[in-house]
Amino acid sequence: MFVVFFEKVIVANNGKEALELYKSNIDDIDLILTDLNMLIMNGIDFITNVRDINWDVPILVNTGFDDSQTILKVIKLNIVNYILKPIQINTTLKIISKILEETDKTKEIIR
Repeated sequence: MFVVFFEKVIVANNGKEALELYKSNIDDIDLILTDLNMLIMNGIDFITNVRDINWDVPILVNTGFDDSQTILKVIKLNIVNYILKPIQINTTLKIISKILEETDKTKEIIR
């Protein structure tokens, strides 16, 4: 559903594929939206692997977990925000827009 709003959207079917796609498209990725419950490699392991490569890429977590221990684990991995399921497209787009706006501001300051 995000292809209507964004120029390029890369979609993975599981955590392992997501990591491979991240590595092969690293320069094209401005934001990662991930679930914590994924096949082959779960979301926490995926985020941990991404953080080993890049600590700063914004990661937004979509999850059905309402467990504070799980949320604390991902917060420590420098996520920018999390959304509890079911996903609300308008809310999610507002959050993504704010994240990308902040990212653009940071890039401009660095320049």
